[in-house]
Amino acid sequence: MESYAADNDNNDNVNNETSTVTDKNGMANKIHFRHIMLYYFRKGKRVGETKNKICSVYGDDAIAQRTVGRWFNRFKEGKFNLEDEERSGRPGSADDEKIKALLYENPRFSTRELGLFLGLSRSTVHEHLVKCGFTNRNDYWVPKNPNKTCLNERLEICQELLKRHKTEPFLHRVIVGGEKWILFNEQVKSKKKKSLKRQRQNSDSQNDQQQQQKIQRCKDQKALLSVWWDIKGLIYWELMEYQQQLTPEHYCSQLDIVRYHVQNKRPELLSSLNNNNNYNYIHHHHHHQQQQQQQPISNVIYHHDNVRAHKSEMTREKLLKHFEWEILTHPPFSPDISPSDFHLFRSLKSSFSGKHFHKLEHISEHLQKFFNEQPEKFWHDGLTQLPERWDKVIKRNGAYLK
Repeated sequence: MESYAADNDNNDNVNNETSTVTDKNGMANKIHFRHIMLYYFRKGKRVGETKNKICSVYGDDAIAQRTVGRWFNRFKEGKFNLEDEERSGRPGSADDEKIKALLYENPRFSTRELGLFLGLSRSTVHEHLVKCGFTNRNDYWVPKNPNKTCLNERLEICQELLKRHKTEPFLHRVIVGGEKWILFNEQVKSKKKKSLKRQRQNSDSQNDQQQQQKIQRCKDQKALLSVWWDIKGLIYWELMEYQQQLTPEHYCSQLDIVRYHVQNKRPELLSSLNNNNNYNYIHHHHHHQQQQQQQPISNVIYHHDNVRAHKSEMTREKLLKHFEWEILTHPPFSPDISPSDFHLFRSLKSSFSGKHFHKLEHISEHLQKFFNEQPEKFWHDGLTQLPERWDKVIKRNGAYLK
């Protein structure tokens, strides 16, 4: 099986004529790469060299270095069977559970990021996601067929929120926080994407392959946008550094800035001085609140989803104890009832369609222009859709909205 490559280093790349790698056949992918790994192992190549040679032909995410290392260790033990070893239990179940845990922590992880965490290729991660029953909706992974527990939780929370809204309208008190990855090169319509894919499949020269890898790297460039708004308009936004992830520490520092802007832009939400802290916080005592409830005593009701930085103890202490803001209950994996996801980010993504950026400041300029162009009605419409959406979820017994 080693005849597919020449014996000298100048011809180490695999012959295109013998390549059986296809996106539609994951096993052909794996077996083919294993033959390549065995070939380079017998030539005395190192793990990193082998990984780089495979990726130089098949793309940066063709195979993870951890995978190459695992197979090299098998070869060193004299195990040259290239088929998968028999395992007890469901194949890949350990990786399935790890992916589920990572998505529960942050459902906005890309397949590339999940692959880096787990040492898996992007295609392998996608196979696991399909097997686990996840589908991507507006850059947010959600269960394709949610279980009864998930549906019941969504149903009960929407019932509670809608009942409260009818007896005590509160949308004017809500501040919404959310994040979205902004791509330096946003994808265009699906027809054009399919055309580009056919062009890649028809291209078999090394120069074209290198060009496609360069395009893929550009597509992977992104920066995280954090934005806060309410029924009247924008409160604050921040574009983080290239590829920077959101941590609880950074999120809490952002919240301090948001608190400052709320005090200046929405003073009616902060109605009385609280001299017990350094923020000069303002809070409001409702006459009907009972002392034993131990609930936050502020006019502000804060809405965000359940990613790790949001639900950390550090964040909860900041919002509940220091700010004395109420946190609005939000079910996991529910972008369809998150105003930033179903309203703001949809419009924002459309504004980026087909755009190409080379610097963060150019993205910032586009964002500022987009926010400046939105009338108050845009923000008002986004929040006032919530009761209607809660009602639809209730009527669908917790099922997701399209």
